[in-house]
Amino acid sequence: MKKASAVVALVTLSFLNSGAASMADSAPIAASGSSPNTDRIVHVKTVVPCPEAPTIAATATHVASCSALEVNGTVAANRVTVEPAFDLLLPPEKLSQPNATGNAALEAYDGSNQLVFRFPFNARGEYRIDVPLAASVEQSIRRLRVINGSAYADRTASLHGDVSAETFPRYDHSVVLAWNALAFPAIRIATIAIDHNEDASYASGTESFQQIRLETTSPRLIIDFSDGVRSTRRIFTVFGR
Repeated sequence: MKKASAVVALVTLSFLNSGAASMADSAPIAASGSSPNTDRIVHVKTVVPCPEAPTIAATATHVASCSALEVNGTVAANRVTVEPAFDLLLPPEKLSQPNATGNAALEAYDGSNQLVFRFPFNARGEYRIDVPLAASVEQSIRRLRVINGSAYADRTASLHGDVSAETFPRYDHSVVLAWNALAFPAIRIATIAIDHNEDASYASGTESFQQIRLETTSPRLIIDFSDGVRSTRRIFTVFGR
């Protein structure tokens, strides 16, 4: 995944398989036909719900995708980092599983500094974990902490800001995109192409009017705004296209 630097950086959008930020599950029920001599028989398919931190069940079945929180960063001997987190939808088999003997752990805390869950994992160098998490649980999270021995790093939800962006098309078919990186320190930008494929890139910043330049002719942009511990998706039409 490519990172975009501020203002004058030119970003070429690269392919990314990512999920949306919300989902709905239903329990399928199949009914058999009835006959004059028997009562109507209803066969209920057993539905295993998506696994959810902190209690991770066996891999879910009978569901196409599960909501998850993507957390990544680095783990070294005396240094830990944690990047802004993003919401995803993933097939159950793609979800990360906790490793009880792992050297690192992800902890989530609510606004009262109470532990919401702890997710142990193994990491050396760069890591990425996709933690299965229900939206109701995620909304209570205000801080993420990754621990490795005595070293740790925190990522706290930023102050609330409007989920908005401004787009400025340029004569060279690129787009300048501006957003509030104080409220949303990282974003993912995807384009909607004519053939319905999605290309995406990643950008981060620290300014209230952060700008990046995207090389794209797409008339619409899909942007995931991360406040540090979760993300929100919006679709924007490029002005003048």
